[in-house]
Amino acid sequence: ATQIAPVAILWPIKSFHLLNKFWQAEPGGLREELTDLVLACLEAHVGIHLLDESDFHNAKMKNATLKIGNASYSHIIVPGSTIWSKTTWDLLEKYAESDLRIYQYGIRPKYLEASVGIEENNGTSFVKLTKKMIENDLPKLMDIQSADDPTDIRITGWNKNGSTFYLLCYLGKNSVEAKACHKTYKLSWQTITVITG
Repeated sequence: ATQIAPVAILWPIKSFHLLNKFWQAEPGGLREELTDLVLACLEAHVGIHLLDESDFHNAKMKNATLKIGNASYSHIIVPGSTIWSKTTWDLLEKYAESDLRIYQYGIRPKYLEASVGIEENNGTSFVKLTKKMIENDLPKLMDIQSADDPTDIRITGWNKNGSTFYLLCYLGKNSVEAKACHKTYKLSWQTITVITG
């Protein structure tokens, strides 16, 4: 099966290395910006992948969609960061001229790693992504309605042999009724519910 995730978040590993940390232990900073971004997407039922720079470099653009293997992305998010490779930034600028949507969330990177060393990033500023835009503008895997807080429902979408199905998991207490695909489902705490679409 191939996971449906129309939004790619670039993985800012160079920024963590520049801070001499693989993963920042204390709250705040780049770590918190990244986890806030991922959580906001999950709560908004947006399908995401974290995308490594080298995979991004090897992607192919086709019909305003970035293709990597079976994955297809219509939106790219540059998370809070301090540095990217110049190749990555050049590709982001190139793709921003097409219909591929490029967003910046959090701290804009100050530096680019070029073949001759580190240089200041004076390149394009992309659309600043807000949590409200995540809720309203990014593509949702499915519209889910619930009397309780729908942000407690997590969803993944999958394609297999020409069929699409979704896995829903409720993280709240007890159980909740949720409406999706014109049907009502009873979702129980930490139990996976399969919906075919």
